[in-house]
Amino acid sequence: MITTQDRKALTDISIIIQMMPISMREKINDKFIEFIENNKSSDYVSTINKTIPLRNQQLSQKTQEWLALIYRDCLCSPDKRNEMLQKEKEEFQNEKPYKFKFDTNESVYNEPTTQTTSLIVSTHKSIFFKRILNKIKNWFKTKS
Repeated sequence: MITTQDRKALTDISIIIQMMPISMREKINDKFIEFIENNKSSDYVSTINKTIPLRNQQLSQKTQEWLALIYRDCLCSPDKRNEMLQKEKEEFQNEKPYKFKFDTNESVYNEPTTQTTSLIVSTHKSIFFKRILNKIKNWFKTKS
């Protein structure tokens, strides 16, 4: 299900794709671009400025996540993609499931639960997406 945050992020992604060099844009599947265009928000006013390099702009967490997926699945080489997927899998397997007690600010080890696993996945994905976003920003930096 696509959330309002996703729709806003897709609006930003649409603008970012337009900013990409043609050689990069051509690597993104036409159906995926169509998906972005069909699902972006019609009433959200993006803060992406085409005259400012991407590395100098504040991107939402959702926009960063979408960019990371585009980079991993469309822009990087197959070898790099496999390497990234393997590294993500290893990092996920090495995480210890923690459950946080918010009332005492203590973290206590517990047996894995659905809630605990989703917290770890969210934290892990956030770190993974930041790494990919930095690679994309660096790529734009070298092309500017």
